[in-house]
Amino acid sequence: LNFEHIHDGITQDRQILFEPRHAPMELRLIDEHTAELYQAPTPTWGLESCHRYALLPDGTIELTVDFIPRRATFRNGFIGLFWASYINQPESKSIHFVGHQNGGDPTPHWVEATSPEHGVLATHLAADDHRSFPRDPDFPLTLVFNRSHYRYDEPWYFGVSHGMAFAQVFRPHDHVRLSQSPSGGGPNNPAWDFQALFPDAEVGRLSRLVMRASYLPYESHEQIGQAVEPHLQALKQQEEQAPEH
Repeated sequence: LNFEHIHDGITQDRQILFEPRHAPMELRLIDEHTAELYQAPTPTWGLESCHRYALLPDGTIELTVDFIPRRATFRNGFIGLFWASYINQPESKSIHFVGHQNGGDPTPHWVEATSPEHGVLATHLAADDHRSFPRDPDFPLTLVFNRSHYRYDEPWYFGVSHGMAFAQVFRPHDHVRLSQSPSGGGPNNPAWDFQALFPDAEVGRLSRLVMRASYLPYESHEQIGQAVEPHLQALKQQEEQAPEH
């Protein structure tokens, strides 16, 4: 769940696009189950952020991301943020989610999605995500805008490595985009990622994203779905109770 990119669709130097890795962060211990990574406004983008990682009673991690642009640096008017998880030598690089083929039969079913190479068929959008964002033709972060042939109908996905499932669960209204790479962590080490694009970049405005990550023994797709269901419902309830950003 590492905070990897800040962007606005405009071609920039690699270090600028990977600014979360280069700008200092402050580690804060909140209590025995909660820690934060706070990043002051970054040198290039001027984005202030705080990632709060809370360990829930069943071992699931809830990640809450709050961020505020402190300067008018997002020239295309939107804020793009990207998070990555690198998986060590799984038997399969595929990810699994409930969705359907874009433009095909809309009946939701289990999709096993693969990417043949980095930046190809990489990103899966929600069924109701029809947003379009401007970008430079040579924008170098190929995972961000290279879409797959699928749409997801439920806002979560999982992959399996050495008998364990890693599931990532999201709030529906965040319209998170699921991204994957077969080699993002190096040869045979896929990246199972997610990203969010916020269309109205306004200086001083607080925005929030909330997701949960579970790591549990894999028995079947249905078993993982049952384990994830309470977290889907909890995030949906959070969303309904949340104030406007």
